[in-house]
Amino acid sequence: MSGAAGIVMGNSFLFPHAHTRWENLKIGARRGAKMALGLVPLFILAGFLESFVTRHSEWHPVIKGGIIGVSLLFILYYFVIYPYRLYKNLDFSDYED
Repeated sequence: MSGAAGIVMGNSFLFPHAHTRWENLKIGARRGAKMALGLVPLFILAGFLESFVTRHSEWHPVIKGGIIGVSLLFILYYFVIYPYRLYKNLDFSDYED
């Protein structure tokens, strides 16, 4: 996902549509920064899981499966459900030609 943020910036510079390359790069940089900053909580959570949870190999399989299940649900919500809800509630009437 962090790589995708860089690709967004590069794409905005290489293929400027309605703006100059410099203006489009600024827009792409803002979008890429939003993507990268949105991943910071996930990096913190991943670091916590790696440092404190994975070393406990003696835990019951139900506990380990529960942690994996909760992590999967969180990722699905954060990357699929939440963006879909945001997109569905956007008002595109300002963007019509």
